[in-house]
Amino acid sequence: MRTSTAALALGGALAALPILFVGIANAATPAPAPPPAPTTPTYICDNVFHVNDSVFGYTNCQAYGGVSNSTYFPDGTSYMLIPRQPGGSDSDNSTVGKIQKFRCHGGNVDLPSAVAPEHCEEVGSAIPSSEAPPPVPFTGTS
Repeated sequence: MRTSTAALALGGALAALPILFVGIANAATPAPAPPPAPTTPTYICDNVFHVNDSVFGYTNCQAYGGVSNSTYFPDGTSYMLIPRQPGGSDSDNSTVGKIQKFRCHGGNVDLPSAVAPEHCEEVGSAIPSSEAPPPVPFTGTS
């Protein structure tokens, strides 16, 4: 009886090994790396609010590509405004749950709180957040 108990215990332990190895392999899969920081004039904010042609970036905004953390832009100055998170509401639901880039002109910037452009236009198509690359992370005030 001792042999059959030992064989049963050994068999159970061996049967559990594949489950253990799969669990370790899944845990070891690294998350995709965020894209490199933009080199063109860009503000990336956690959220971008877009309703009735108004666009406003807010929460953990960061400046890239040599733009200032606090400034007023004259109307002729353009820059990109990109959200880290998908849009939550807009006038025609075109960006709800999607990442949409905007090319903006003029306005005020006060980082890390807000980017308030005078006017913006959508750049390209909105991408479902499930298909968008991971965002450039917020690393604190710069």
